[in-house]
Amino acid sequence: MTPTLALIVQREAEIGAFRPEAYTVNLRCGEFAAVSEKFKEKAEVDGLAAACAGQPVTVKAVQRTEKTENAPRLYDLTALQREANRSLGYTAQQTLDYLQALYEKKLCTYPRTDSRFLTDDLEASVPELVTVAAAICETDAPGRVNAGQVCDSKKVSDHHAILPTASAGKADTSVLPLGERELLRLVAGSFFGRSAMHTAMRKPPLRWSAAVPSSPPRAKPSLIPAGSSISRRKSRTPRCRSCRRGRYWIAPKPP
Repeated sequence: MTPTLALIVQREAEIGAFRPEAYTVNLRCGEFAAVSEKFKEKAEVDGLAAACAGQPVTVKAVQRTEKTENAPRLYDLTALQREANRSLGYTAQQTLDYLQALYEKKLCTYPRTDSRFLTDDLEASVPELVTVAAAICETDAPGRVNAGQVCDSKKVSDHHAILPTASAGKADTSVLPLGERELLRLVAGSFFGRSAMHTAMRKPPLRWSAAVPSSPPRAKPSLIPAGSSISRRKSRTPRCRSCRRGRYWIAPKPP
């Protein structure tokens, strides 16, 4: 075994043997869950959980902040091939073949592009195309559309980003082969989500105070079984959710 290979094997063994050490106490408080700070010793959280049992909890303060999140950019060929492989399991060649078939049926635009924006002259047609994309995704069209998010001629080379055509809204997509149908939904979902208006997402962090000799836990919305429990947190990378019908982002309705 070479020194380099030995280091790789050792590192993999260390990663496999790693176990998170942080413990927390979760308290179910009506529609919210109060989560304590992290503890390294299980005995500490056992004591805290016992001390919290049956004690009243008071909301000391509410801080509401607004965060605006942009939807992912439109697809060029490379980005769509990667997403189709990740969420649908298609190879790059399969994705290109399905897109080419959709292009020949006039259901999507030219697939061989490296641009992820539309030209400015298409801005007026964006609302109509968003309605088409919503129909393909089987959802309601948004009340407002921000065409400026998807149009920028300076970022377009020979061809603009891939998107469904107006003809796709009149076609019966249920008769398409599965691969073509899924790719069309993926393209439509990306365009639908990116064209939606920016929406401020309100996240209200709360501070809680309990009648126990410990720092107040922080509250966060979550689904936790009723009563107190002790959880051991695991370190993992969050992943996007997707479905066989294609991933798309929909802006929540303003309150």
